Amino acid sequence: MTKPVSFRVPPSPATTFRFQEDQGLAFYSRFHSHPEVQITYIHSSHGVAFIDYQAIQFAPGDLLVTGPGLPHVLRNELPGPMAHASSILFLPQSFGSPFYQLPETKSLTRLWQEAERGIRICDFDRGDLLDRFKTVNGLQRLIVLLQLIEVIVHHQRKEIILPVSAGITQAGDQKRLQEVYQYIVENFQDPIQLEQIARVASMSPTAFCRYFKSRTRYSFVQFLNAYRIEVASKRLGDRDWPIAQVAESCGFRNLANFNRQFKMVTGKTPQQYRKDLRSALSPAR
Repeated sequence: MTKPVSFRVPPSPATTFRFQEDQGLAFYSRFHSHPEVQITYIHSSHGVAFIDYQAIQFAPGDLLVTGPGLPHVLRNELPGPMAHASSILFLPQSFGSPFYQLPETKSLTRLWQEAERGIRICDFDRGDLLDRFKTVNGLQRLIVLLQLIEVIVHHQRKEIILPVSAGITQAGDQKRLQEVYQYIVENFQDPIQLEQIARVASMSPTAFCRYFKSRTRYSFVQFLNAYRIEVASKRLGDRDWPIAQVAESCGFRNLANFNRQFKMVTGKTPQQYRKDLRSALSPAR
C-alpha cells in the first residue's frame, strides 16, 4: 500500500493565492495534507470524501474548505461524470498578523478555526467567484478571494464536518491514521478483519482497538460500517441496482445485517431511504 502523502503546494513568485483546476477521470485518490487552507468547488462528479475521520458525500455544486494539516481525500464514483473541481490554496499567515488584529477581520480567525474541522456548503450559490478568481490577477485576485471568504463566513448552509477535533497529539498519529483510512477506502468492499487493519497500523488488535477509539470516538467496526453506509446511500440514489447488490458492493454479505446497520446510521431502511430520495428529486406536480 502506498504511504499517505504530506506535501506543500509549490510556491509561485507570481501569486500568494494559488488557483488549481483538477480535471480527469478521477480526483487525486491518496490521503494527503498540506499547510495551506484549501477552498474547493465541485463542478462535476460525485462520491464520498474522507475529511480526517469523517466520511461525507459530495456532489456538483458543493464547496469544501479544509484547514492547514487536515487530511482529506475525494473518491468519486467510477464509472461516472468526469471529475472537475476548482481550488484556491493559500497560507493563512499570508495576510500578516496586523491584518488579523483589525476589527473588520475578526470573523477570519473563527473561519480558520472552523476550517480545522472542515467545512461543507451544499449547493453553493457563488461558484462564480472561483471562476472570477481564475481570470484576474494582482489586487483584483485578493479582492475576489476576500469576497469569497465573506460569503463562506456568513453562509446559512455552512456545515462543520468534524464534530470535534480528532485529538491527534503525537507526531506519528496522523501518518498512522491516514494509512488506516487509506486501507479502508481501498478495501471497504471486501471483508476486513481486525487483525488485518491492526497490522496496517503496526499494532496488536487489542492496542489498535483502544488507540482507534481514543482518536476517532468510534470502534473500528462502527467506523467501517459508517463509511460503507455512506457509500451505500450514495449508490442507492445514483444506481438502479437491487438493494442486495448495493449491499454486497459496499462490503455487506448479509442483507439483514445491511438493513439493520443502514437504519442505525440513517434512521431509515434502505428501501425507505431510496423512496424518499426519489420522491424529493421528482418534479412537483
